[in-house]
Amino acid sequence: RFDLTPDGPTINEGRRLADRFHFIPESQVRQQWIKLFLKGVNFEKAFNILLTINHAQFFPGLIELNSTRQDSRHHPEGNVLRHTAQTLTAMAKICDLRGIHGDERLIRMAAMLVHDLGKIDATITNDDGTISSIGHAEIAEPRARLLLNSIAFPKSLQEKVISLAIHHMKPHFEMGKSAIRRLSVELDQATIDQLADVAIADKSGRVADGNVQIVYC
Repeated sequence: RFDLTPDGPTINEGRRLADRFHFIPESQVRQQWIKLFLKGVNFEKAFNILLTINHAQFFPGLIELNSTRQDSRHHPEGNVLRHTAQTLTAMAKICDLRGIHGDERLIRMAAMLVHDLGKIDATITNDDGTISSIGHAEIAEPRARLLLNSIAFPKSLQEKVISLAIHHMKPHFEMGKSAIRRLSVELDQATIDQLADVAIADKSGRVADGNVQIVYC
């Protein structure tokens, strides 16, 4: 979360500790992820470190996201894990700009972590070579819940996070007032304001050079 690059001995120690990961108390795992959500600035680097020290295996979906391709016309940044990292970086910037803290920030950050997990199962390569993942948002719940539980994310906030993940594509399409009212009901415990921030972060996390800037829909 400090945007630092670990040296060789630190990486080696991290790899060594992978064998003892299951001895780490759940409370400590939760604490580290919450600190990352509240204070992190470079999530692409954070994910790369998890992959390098073999700790990504303990968080279901991260390794699969790293090998799930996206169509470069819409996602020049590359695979889904890199996109996810960039959306987290974007959401952190949005929260800083809007002064969003505490649970409201945690909900938004966790939503970005899980929002594209459905692409693992929905992504296909079409006959013309293009890549699509139609319906990925709607099938995200099982994988989202699994990943949230692996980081010991607070149960009291999980339903809001999952609702945002399931509906995250809808703001990308033009909607009238009645459609927005229906969406606000479908969101249940989550809010249109939270979903709007998710959509902005999703749009912003598509940068080939990794220099994430906020792109308003």
